[in-house]
Amino acid sequence: MPLTDEQKVVRAAKRQMTNALQEEARAHRDEARRREWVEKGMYLTREEAAAGKPCHGCSLPVIDNLGSWPGTMHLSPEERMGYDAAEARFKEMHPDCGSHR
Repeated sequence: MPLTDEQKVVRAAKRQMTNALQEEARAHRDEARRREWVEKGMYLTREEAAAGKPCHGCSLPVIDNLGSWPGTMHLSPEERMGYDAAEARFKEMHPDCGSHR
């Protein structure tokens, strides 16, 4: 049985509320993580990263100026294997980061 227009509106509103609550929770987690890094002396500003200061977690440069990867759909199979291996190493060294390398 198809939904009525009213049911569609209610579902859309619920979906928007769910998305908003998820985004708010993510923002709170990110802010808590940033505060933790500041308290532990691990927070690295964009300026420090651009100046060449290494990551406090893995001691590798945050901005390595090695260029950027093209979109993964444009990588050859060999390039994709290298990309995936580098991504796996990053996730191993930064399990709670939530970012990408």
